[in-house]
Amino acid sequence: MKMANMLLPLMLAVLLLGGCNANHAVEPEPEPSSIETITAETAAVKAVTISDTDYSVIRAAGADRIMIFELRDIAKFGKLSFWTDHYVDGVFKEKLLAMAIGQLTDAPEGELTRLYLTAMKLEDNKELWTLGVRQGRRGVYSAKYTALNMTFDSSMNYPLVNEWTETGNGPQALGVIVLDNGKNEMSTSSNVEETIKSYKDVYVLRFQTE
Repeated sequence: MKMANMLLPLMLAVLLLGGCNANHAVEPEPEPSSIETITAETAAVKAVTISDTDYSVIRAAGADRIMIFELRDIAKFGKLSFWTDHYVDGVFKEKLLAMAIGQLTDAPEGELTRLYLTAMKLEDNKELWTLGVRQGRRGVYSAKYTALNMTFDSSMNYPLVNEWTETGNGPQALGVIVLDNGKNEMSTSSNVEETIKSYKDVYVLRFQTE
């Protein structure tokens, strides 16, 4: 049983960082997202703590930036959408890593539904970004994006939902990746709009149920 528990996150790391047949290229989309009012018909999401085994396994496989979230109460929704909005100098630029998944059942007892955002450095200042969803032992849905000209010397990433947070019909901001140059100090903030205005490149991971 212990070996099986270790193999599952290792297989996940290979799928997220190395690619699989379920992966697909994602083209940037021109329209920005907006936060809407959360309704009573909700799922729930929270960040997974960095002490979790998945973090150490994925980091050992070569990822430089990692954010992991757990999802629950998703079976009532016919569609789950995940994406990352990219802002430059405070202005929306593009929508990346857009991924829509049809209805999923809630994970069986003892299994988890998790969302992963990872970035791995490549040659020539490139990075491979992967957004993936794993449900128990039933495989990974993922989208990949190759980021160019990643020459930033200051960066941070952090979740916005450290406790169970309900999410309804409108997009929910889950986490932020910030990239900049010459910033001796960078501070996390739950105010997404202020973060977007304060740094050169900001990526906001979002989730929506429909």
